[in-house]
This record gives sequence, structure tokens and C-alpha cells, in this order.
Amino acid sequence: MSRDAGSNAPVWRAVLIDIGALKRVEAALRDHERELAEKNAVLERFTSAVSHDLKSPLSTITTFLELLEMDIRKQDAAEIDKSLGAIRKAANKMFRLLAELSDLLRIGHKPNPLVEAPLQEVVAEALDQVAGSVARRGVAIVVTREPLVLRGDRPRLVEVFQNLVDNAVKFMGDQRAPRVEIGVERAGDETVIFVRDNGIGIDPRHQQEIFAPFEKLDPGSQGTGLGLALVKRIVEVHGGRIWVESASAGRGATFRFTLAKPGQPTPTL
Repeated sequence: MSRDAGSNAPVWRAVLIDIGALKRVEAALRDHERELAEKNAVLERFTSAVSHDLKSPLSTITTFLELLEMDIRKQDAAEIDKSLGAIRKAANKMFRLLAELSDLLRIGHKPNPLVEAPLQEVVAEALDQVAGSVARRGVAIVVTREPLVLRGDRPRLVEVFQNLVDNAVKFMGDQRAPRVEIGVERAGDETVIFVRDNGIGIDPRHQQEIFAPFEKLDPGSQGTGLGLALVKRIVEVHGGRIWVESASAGRGATFRFTLAKPGQPTPTL
């Protein structure tokens, strides 16, 4: 309350507060805090996984360096070669792991120019990269002829198909007629691309885990466990989503994913 300068009469002033606006701000802050908590949890798991996966080859290198010292003193050529081979293998594993980690972290930050390219061209480029493993395993690759134009970072889109086909070949098991099919489906107004194999399949209990970094359902398999995490990240950066379907172990698996349509805005890469 104050008083009028001329009449000295009391003057009341009201302050109106938009409660609705305050509530919206509070809700936004809560959402932001929850998002930060989720990201911190993911970062913590990621850091733990990186630490664990780097410790293994480092431990191998340390152990075989000690053995190498003893082998050199004994002038045991055969054991020296064995120790050097183990050290080299562990070092190569670390290089691959660090390279894929760097690749994963760069996705979305250092994009190539966005282009439009036919699905078949992108797939053909990816198949060139995995031709050796496909030929060794004798896998038949069937690619749809249905016209579809993809829009995005072409090298990254090539990586998606390269990793999915490589993954399918790797987990064919003892299939006598190994086959991978790459095709397109329509789900309402959505275009879904799929990579289907007739390999060992994936237990439904583990179908969400496989997209996590370093998650390997078969610890003895080759690779760093980052391939499907890379695929998921690339698809999401291109405005899409990815999931896997497999009835049960031994009945093959189908990876399905979507991308932003040409002409639609693509999230900032």
C-alpha cells in the first residue's frame, strides 16, 4: 500500500501472478532434472563398460610383457613369438575399441553432407565392405528391387547396412543355407526397412540389451560389442528408430528401422 501524493489517500496496488505459467516452469524443470538423471545414469554405465573393456587387453599386455622378459632371458624363440603375438593381438583389440568409441562419439557432431541416394546403391556399397565374410560363409544376399530413396549422411547409412549384414553373417550358426534378405515394408504411412536372416536368432529376453554399447550375448564372438550401438545411434540421428524381432533362439532375426522421409526435416546431425 502507498498514498496518493495529492490527497494522501491510500492507494492499493495488486500484483498478479500467473500460477499456470509457474506450474509449467516447474514441470519443465522437473522434466529437465529427470532427463539429466537418465543421461548421467547412461554415462555412468557407459564409462563403466569402457573401463571394463579396456582393462582386459591392458591386463593381457602386462601379463605377456612379464612373460616376454623371462622368454628373452631364456632365449626361448618359440615363447618369445607366442608372447609377442598375444601382445599384438591385445593391442589391436584396444585400437579397434578406441576407434569405434571415437566413431560412436562423433556421430551427430561431424556429419557429412546430407544427400539422397537409392536404397540399392547404399546397400551395394555396404555389401562391398563385407564381401569377404559373406563369401567365406556362403551367405545368399537378397536385396529388394522396390524403389526407395534414402536421405541422410551416406557414409553413415552405409555403416548401418554394413553392421547389420555383418552381424547376421556372424551369427548364422550351422545354418546349411544361410540367407540375408534386405527389404522394405509399409506400416501405415511409415516406410520400414528390414534386414532379415535365418541364423541362430535372439532370445526375446535379450532383444533390448543388444543395442547397448559393449553388450555381447556371446562373449566369445569377434568384435567389440559396439556395432549395434553404432547402428542405433545413426538411425536415431536420422530421425528414425530401430528394433529387432526374433521368435526364439534358432529361428533367425529381423532388424527393422525407419528413417526420416526425403522432404521431411532431419534432426540436426
